[in-house]
Amino acid sequence: MKKLIYIIMIISSSIYGQLTGRVAYKEEGVTFNIPTNWVGQEVEEIFIMGSQQESGLIALITHPAKNLKELQDTMQLGLQEGGVTLSLNNNLKKLSNTMVEGMYEGVIDNQKVKGNAVGLLNSYGEGIVVFSLISPDLFSNRTLQIGREVANSVSFYAPQLSNNASNGLNAAQVTKDLGGNKLIYSESYYSNTPGGGGYERSKEINLCLNGTFTYYGSSYLNFTDPNFDPYRKNGQSHGTWKFIDQNGSVYLNLNYRNGSKENLRVSYKNDKTFLDGGRYYLGDVTCY
Repeated sequence: MKKLIYIIMIISSSIYGQLTGRVAYKEEGVTFNIPTNWVGQEVEEIFIMGSQQESGLIALITHPAKNLKELQDTMQLGLQEGGVTLSLNNNLKKLSNTMVEGMYEGVIDNQKVKGNAVGLLNSYGEGIVVFSLISPDLFSNRTLQIGREVANSVSFYAPQLSNNASNGLNAAQVTKDLGGNKLIYSESYYSNTPGGGGYERSKEINLCLNGTFTYYGSSYLNFTDPNFDPYRKNGQSHGTWKFIDQNGSVYLNLNYRNGSKENLRVSYKNDKTFLDGGRYYLGDVTCY
């Protein structure tokens, strides 16, 4: 389970999304339903849902487990990543040969949360874990019900050929397209409900023509929790970059000076550029 840190937001409030009803990801081979009166959006390869009429947050994230034992082991670990800590607080329950459920408690950036998670196996590739989370004081059977409703709506099938493969997209072409540009990502959310808050998040990746890059990321979060520091993160990094072909997709490979590495999947849709599902705009590069 990965990248839940990217869905930092007010848990007891709503989100603004664009999708409703049945959602299909043909390249991944998965479909699922967004509940009635809820909306959804994808944020950096995580699908999140919220509602103007109900409190809580639903998040769908992927996992690599290939069998029930691996799925149980993965879910036993919970999540500890960045500002996210979620721990299993009961025994996992086997719902079927392909589904496991557990109750979780923890914090997301100093906000206490409680809810359930249903893990699903996918015989075609990566499976999905559906988290339904809410502030503990608002927790009810509805929190469990809505999570199970989404999990039961998930259907897997053989992935269809990606647009990248069908259009002949490769690392050499993407290098020509994006090298020597600044890649800019920006998103924001502000609640319109009592006690709500919001956030702003931005990233800039300068892909210098000499093969080096500078990365700048910042986020501002504004919540009503008096124990929460709204200035969460503001950092800058450097390293080398290259685009690589891997398993039919193109990835931006970032090697940071501190030794860490990151691979971001590149895709184009309607002449727009996406890295790991997030929309990036092109700007004038700033290299030193």
